[in-house]
Amino acid sequence: MPHVKEHLGSNASIKLHKCPKEEWYKKWSKLLNRDNYEVNKNTRVCSNHFEYGQPRELAPHPKLHMKGYEITTPRRLLMRNTEVHSKPVASKSRKKLSELVDSENVSLTTNICTDSSTCNISDDIIDENEISKESLSAEIQFLKIQLAEKDHQLSSAKEKIKDLEKKNSFGIISIKHSDNLIRLHTGLASYSLFCWLLDEVSVPASNMKYYKGEDSHETTSYQENNAKKPGPKAQIILRR
Repeated sequence: MPHVKEHLGSNASIKLHKCPKEEWYKKWSKLLNRDNYEVNKNTRVCSNHFEYGQPRELAPHPKLHMKGYEITTPRRLLMRNTEVHSKPVASKSRKKLSELVDSENVSLTTNICTDSSTCNISDDIIDENEISKESLSAEIQFLKIQLAEKDHQLSSAKEKIKDLEKKNSFGIISIKHSDNLIRLHTGLASYSLFCWLLDEVSVPASNMKYYKGEDSHETTSYQENNAKKPGPKAQIILRR
């Protein structure tokens, strides 16, 4: 934009930044609103038009001072010219003073982007790794907020997992604190009585076998064979 240096001051530090993503070229061209001008990989935009001094995650597009600065050309040089002409001076002194004023005009002109703040400059001139303190602090604060939200979500998820584990796990340990629940689920009066009964039957129970159908186990020597059993399977032995 015109008059960037005049708005910020002659000692202002201005940096130029390119569009970080190719898909944003059209958007930047629309924001800059220049006649017959399109943003490309060589386009550079003055840092004064970004909220954080350069494209950042929170504000990646230029949006400040897009219509220029409402500022007139400084009158300091005009006043100096007036003072020079208001007093009669020698031709040699007038010539030196004129050269001094002209050199200051040239110096000021070279520091101002007169046509537009979107200047095409080669990549090796721009230091793209230079990050301002304000933009870095803003990004750190944004990441801290995101981290706090993720920590809260993680804590909530852990609590839900604990609740589900409590609901899904069921056994004598989960009801031993209540005699009513022990009586409801075991028929015994208390948890201590349940423990005593468990000790009494634990050894014999290890030898118990569950019947799972006709072929669940083979007949052993101490069991009667099918011929001696009553019912359809009883075998009739015919003797002569």
